[in-house]
Amino acid sequence: GNRNSLIMSNNAAGFKNISLHSNRPINIGIGSLEFEIFGGRLEESKQSALVANKTSTGIPLYNAKNPNWRYLTGLTFSYQPKWLPGLFLGLTRIFQAYHTDINTFKEYVPFLTPFQKINTNDGDPIPRDQISSVYTRWLFPKTHAEVYFEYGANDNALDFRDFLGSPQHSRAYIFGFRKLIELNKKNEYIAISSEITQLSQTPDRLVRDAGTWYYHFELLQGYTNQGQVLGAGTGSGGDLQSLSINYLKDFKNIGFRFERSVHDQDYYEASIGDYNGQSRRWVDLSFAALGQWKFNQFLLNTELNYIHSLNYKWDQFQVDPNKYLQRGRDAENIQIRLGLTYKF
Repeated sequence: GNRNSLIMSNNAAGFKNISLHSNRPINIGIGSLEFEIFGGRLEESKQSALVANKTSTGIPLYNAKNPNWRYLTGLTFSYQPKWLPGLFLGLTRIFQAYHTDINTFKEYVPFLTPFQKINTNDGDPIPRDQISSVYTRWLFPKTHAEVYFEYGANDNALDFRDFLGSPQHSRAYIFGFRKLIELNKKNEYIAISSEITQLSQTPDRLVRDAGTWYYHFELLQGYTNQGQVLGAGTGSGGDLQSLSINYLKDFKNIGFRFERSVHDQDYYEASIGDYNGQSRRWVDLSFAALGQWKFNQFLLNTELNYIHSLNYKWDQFQVDPNKYLQRGRDAENIQIRLGLTYKF
């Protein structure tokens, strides 16, 4: 995606890794193929745990994590059909496990194991977490447009019958498009782009809980490095809708971006919920003005972002049970970003 990625993004710090990958498309007769296989080391967060480990009634607030570093490995490939120029089809499969649990070569390259759980007999031989996704991108050069889609699962189906019965189980997706509209003058365009990210669980969770994306019941660090999610910046259970409109001319870029971001819907549904017909979801509405100008060899980037948060941190004023609709505590924030690049 443009604003998000389900599996790997720049949301977390980088990590030490080795990889085997293609550096250009490989012609396989029926099209071209690109791939990457990698293995790396994920570290624990340096932040301390909660001060209080239990509530006043003795309920644990914190489960101690295994302090060992985690081994992350994955496979991704992209196929471009010969007969459909501009179309890309891809698959990504990621595994992680504590390095102390890995003993065999097969456990170092688990992406070669079957997708369906029914084919793994007694299940995973060691505690490990996996995430997989399929994606597609279709470019239309003549019309200066593209559409893209990524569909992922954090819990594989038992078999194909199970998938057909509940294809929405444990799913997350990203869908977006971009379009350039040519203006009358040379090298001038209006760029329109929109993207939807959906990480929250579907109503299917009421009868079959899939667990929150990037969480895992055995690897308590989840899908993180140094405490930051490796995937979508919206975080676990988060949803995002985005629309951008920009004017482009050479290096000049002036535009606006509108976004609606919902924080951790899974936590909200499990722990808070609506009250007396009133939604208490934590929703950020943002409007950003963007600019980029070139001065000689310098490239200046600016962004002014205004954010209005509804029910900030799910906080409510004192609830009156006799009132039907009640406002939560809202908050506002303004962000200013400046960037300067020198072109040699």
